[in-house]
Amino acid sequence: MKGFGYLFSEGVKGVWNNRAMSIASIGILVTCLLITGAAVLFCQNLQILVDEIGDENITTVFLDFDLKSDKEAAIKKQLESNDNVESVSFYSKEEGIKELQDSLDSLDDIKSEFQGDNNPLPDAYKVTMKDLSKYEKTADEISKIDGVLQVSNKKDWVQRFTQIKNFVAVGGFWVVLVLGLVSLFIVSTAIRTTMHSRRFEISIMKSVGATNSFVRIPFIVEGISLGVLSGIVGSILLKFVYEGIGNALESGLSRTIAIIDFNSVVGYVFLGMVLFGGAMGAIGAAISIRKYLKLEGNELLGW
Repeated sequence: MKGFGYLFSEGVKGVWNNRAMSIASIGILVTCLLITGAAVLFCQNLQILVDEIGDENITTVFLDFDLKSDKEAAIKKQLESNDNVESVSFYSKEEGIKELQDSLDSLDDIKSEFQGDNNPLPDAYKVTMKDLSKYEKTADEISKIDGVLQVSNKKDWVQRFTQIKNFVAVGGFWVVLVLGLVSLFIVSTAIRTTMHSRRFEISIMKSVGATNSFVRIPFIVEGISLGVLSGIVGSILLKFVYEGIGNALESGLSRTIAIIDFNSVVGYVFLGMVLFGGAMGAIGAAISIRKYLKLEGNELLGW
C-alpha cells in the first residue's frame, strides 16, 4: 500500500513537474470534453423537442350523427380504456363549426351557408395517444367502436414523426460515440508526446530494474489527474457556453422552446465529464506507454 502511495504521489507530481505539456494536454482534452458534452446536451434537447411535438398529437374521432348523450358517454369510456390512449376530450359540433367559420373569415358567402341549424359536422372526441408508433393499431381499434363514424387519418404525419424520433436517438448515439473515439485518439496522441519528452526518465527507471507496473502506474495516475482537471474545467466552461447559446436562442426565436435547465443537470454533467475525462486520461496513458515498456535502454532514447 505504501508503494502504491508513492507511485500515486509521483503521478500527481508529474502533472506539475511537466506543467507545460500538462497545460497543453488539458487544453486539448477540455476542448474534446466541451464538444462531446455539448453534443450530448444538444441531442437531449432535440429529443425533448421531438417528444414535445409528439405530445401535441391530437386525433379527432368523429361520432355518428344524432347520438344520444348516454351513448357518447359510453364511447368515451371505451376510448379511455384503450391502453394507448392518454387523454380524451369532447369536441362538440358547435365548436367545430365555429372553428370552420373562423377559418373562412374572408369568405362571407361560404361562411353564411353554415349559419343557424345548417351544421354539417358531427360531435367528436379529441384523442391524444401515448405511443405514436402504435397509431395505426389504435386508430383501427377505435374505428371499430360502435357509434364511431370516422377517425382522422394522420398516418403520414405519424410515420414521419416516428422516423425523426428514431433518427435523433440513433444519430445522437453515433455522434457521441464518434466524438468519444476522437477524444481518445487526440488525448492518447497528446500523452504520447509527453511520454516522448520523458523517455530519458523512463530509460533510467528501466535501467535500474523497475518493473513495467512501477513505470506504468505513475503515468496512468498522471493521465487520470489530467482528465479529472479537464473534466472540472470543461464542465464550468460548458455551463457558460450552454447558457449563452440558450439565451441567444430564446431571444432569436419567436416561439418559446423548452430546453434543459443546466442547473437541474449540473451534478450529472460535472460527474459525467470528470469520469469521462479521467477514463480518457487513463486509457490514453495506458495506450501511449505500451510502446515505451517494450523498449530497453538505448532503444528508448533512439541511440
